[in-house]
Amino acid sequence: MFTSISVNYTIPVKRIEHSRKWYEEVLGFKQTNAEEQLGWVELSSDELGVTIGLAEVLDVRRGGPLLVIQVADIEAAKINLESSKVAVSEISHVENVARVATFSDPDEHPWMLRQNLQS
Repeated sequence: MFTSISVNYTIPVKRIEHSRKWYEEVLGFKQTNAEEQLGWVELSSDELGVTIGLAEVLDVRRGGPLLVIQVADIEAAKINLESSKVAVSEISHVENVARVATFSDPDEHPWMLRQNLQS
């Protein structure tokens, strides 16, 4: 019936140009499409294998789904984010599973860094 599925997560933002710049500079996304009259920008990351949409809205609701970025070295990823002035939580350990840390985008949408533990 279906031949494929594409997942595109839309993130509501207050200031689209500010958020677009943050996602490009901090997380390495590249703009792939823009519908300025609609307040829409689409960004992709080949490295992360994901496409996101930023939608400019008047009332941004904080929170939402937790988006997870898989990393090989969580300490290096944390330092990289902090060098861009992003507040990152302390690294937590999920015993025998992973090491994780959380941060937020400029509109306070949650993200997580996750480093799987090798068994």
